[in-house]
Amino acid sequence: MNFKKNNNKIMPFLKKKSINPGAVLKYGVMSGLSQFFYVLGIIFIVNNLDFLFKTISEKNNDVFLFLAPTLFLLIFVFSATISGLIMLGVPVYLLFDKKYQEAGMTVLVSLTTLFLTAVFIFLIIINF
Repeated sequence: MNFKKNNNKIMPFLKKKSINPGAVLKYGVMSGLSQFFYVLGIIFIVNNLDFLFKTISEKNNDVFLFLAPTLFLLIFVFSATISGLIMLGVPVYLLFDKKYQEAGMTVLVSLTTLFLTAVFIFLIIINF
């Protein structure tokens, strides 16, 4: 009985696939930096909407109390969807292409890039 041959039919991810480190690094860093700049853009938009909320809250407080949390949740759900596409778009494509190791490494490089940008921002905040 050839157990290894049968095992590969059941779990095809155990097959060795060649890893392209250049592509993994490129897509991982690009998705991490894209996520960083997307978050900066959302922060910029939310900070600039502050003047709009002040004028609405002065005119009609009841409408503001209902619409402000609704707008926040809609932006949150939209942002989570876009963030998921940015961070997991290429890895999901690689999974469908049966390049499991490259998909996992791309996610790890993306998360490492996000972590390093967070550390960089933390160091900037500490120094100012």
